[in-house]
Amino acid sequence: MLDSPLEISSIKIFLEVAADGSMTRAAETLGLTQPAISSVIKKMEMNLGVELFTRETRPMRLTKAGRALYNRGPCLIKEITRLAENISLAGSCGDLDLRMGCSDGIAANLIPYVFEDLRKATESLFITSGTSPYVADLLKKKAIDIALCTDPLTKEKNILSAPLFSEEFLLVVPNRPEFKGGSIEAVKPNLENLPFLGFPPDTMDFFQVERIYRTLGLKETRKISFGSKSGMMDIISQGNGWSIQPALALWSTRLFKNNLKLIPFMTNKATRTFFINYYDEIYSPIAELLAGEIKNALTEKLFYSFEKEFPELLGHVYVR
Repeated sequence: MLDSPLEISSIKIFLEVAADGSMTRAAETLGLTQPAISSVIKKMEMNLGVELFTRETRPMRLTKAGRALYNRGPCLIKEITRLAENISLAGSCGDLDLRMGCSDGIAANLIPYVFEDLRKATESLFITSGTSPYVADLLKKKAIDIALCTDPLTKEKNILSAPLFSEEFLLVVPNRPEFKGGSIEAVKPNLENLPFLGFPPDTMDFFQVERIYRTLGLKETRKISFGSKSGMMDIISQGNGWSIQPALALWSTRLFKNNLKLIPFMTNKATRTFFINYYDEIYSPIAELLAGEIKNALTEKLFYSFEKEFPELLGHVYVR
C-alpha cells in the first residue's frame, strides 16, 4: 500500500523545490535541512513510482511526471484544505434544525448544487424562496434562520452578514444586424424602435432595472411588464423587444442564446451583490459551510457550464 505519497506537507515541499530549482534553497526558504527535503522528495518518488526531477542538471528540472504534479499541486492543496474545512464545519453543525430563505435566482441556479450537503449537515431543513425584500423580511421576523439575498442586513441587531457573489446587469437585444457593435452607445439609437420588456412593479428587479434604464437617457419608449424571463427572451430572440437582465438569470434562458446579444454597461452602478445573513453565532458553522459550498458551486461547476454552453456570461458573475 502507498504510504501517503501526496500529503499536503509533501506537496508544499515539492512545489518549493520546483520553484527554487534547488533542494538547498528550498530548505533555506522552508526552514528545514537539505537532507530532510531530499528525504521527502525521494519518499514521494518511491511511493509514486516515478521520478519528479532530473538531477543531472543544475538547476534541477522537472520530469514529465513532476510537471504534472507541479501544475496540479496548488489546486490539490486548495481542494484538500477546503474538504477538511467543510468536513469540520459539517461536523460542528450537528443536529441543527435550519430554516432558510433565498432569492428566486439563487433557488433556481445554486441551491440544487448545495442541497445534498445541506441535507446531510442538518437534522431538519426548510427552504423557501421569493424576492430579496421578502426573504430579508422573513429573517427580521425570525421566521427563518438564514437569508440569501441582495440585502446586507448589517444594521439589524444580532444579524451577521457576509458577501457571497456579485452579478452584472446586461443589456439584452436581438442578435440582428441593426444591433451590431459591442457597446451601449453603438446600439442605443435602435432601442427606441422596440418596446422595453421589464419586470413587474412588485419585484425588486423592477426597481434595480428601472434605475439602470434611466442612465441610458432614452426618450420615453414603450414599456411592457412581463413576469416570465423565458417569455421575455423568446420575444427578444424574435426581434420584438429588448431588456435589461441580471447575468445569472440569463443562464436559465440559454435556449435562446444564439438569437440574443448581451452588452455590458461597464459601470458599478449596474452590479448587485448577494449576501448571506444569519442570526447569532449558533448558525455560524452552517452559514460558513453554505457560503463555501455556494462559492464552490459557482467557481467549480456553474462557471464551467457557462464556458461550455453560454460563454457570453463569463466575467459577469463573480465570487466575493
